[in-house]
Amino acid sequence: MKLLFVDNDMDFVATLCPQLTRRGFSVYTSHDSKAALAVATKEIRFALLETVLEKPDAGIALIAELIKINPSMQIVVLTRQPGIAAAVFSFKMGARDYLLKPADVDDIINAFDIEEGADLGSSTNILSHMEWQNIKKALDACNGNISETARSLSLHRRTLQRKIARYRKSESGSMNTDNLSA
Repeated sequence: MKLLFVDNDMDFVATLCPQLTRRGFSVYTSHDSKAALAVATKEIRFALLETVLEKPDAGIALIAELIKINPSMQIVVLTRQPGIAAAVFSFKMGARDYLLKPADVDDIINAFDIEEGADLGSSTNILSHMEWQNIKKALDACNGNISETARSLSLHRRTLQRKIARYRKSESGSMNTDNLSA
């Protein structure tokens, strides 16, 4: 499986590439849009793009160019500066997912496994997806402790529990609930 990784953060690329390689990807790296287009071929099925390359949103603009090269390419956008407008625009351009950096290799691989036909085009779904991703990351950081997670997210504990219950219903049990404590 060939993956194009476009990011100008050399340390992040150096950290993530070996992990992606161990997971079965042949990783082609680029640090700017021009080099990415030179490397991109029809054989590359997956792409990871940083939103800010040479200038703000250069990574998002690259989505359309990569899809012209390979219409079936699955593109995941990485960002340090999340924004709903940028996320919505990324999805409209053809991105498959929008992840916050530093994303780990499991998050990235799971982003490529989103069900075909999933409706990610509405801003409500994108916002919900980003919120759930943020909650899961905070839960992991707090070792599953609901009260501590709620404090870190500036939410009431009960509100967080309701959100988790709602997202668990919509997700097919991918979160282990055994280690969650109040």
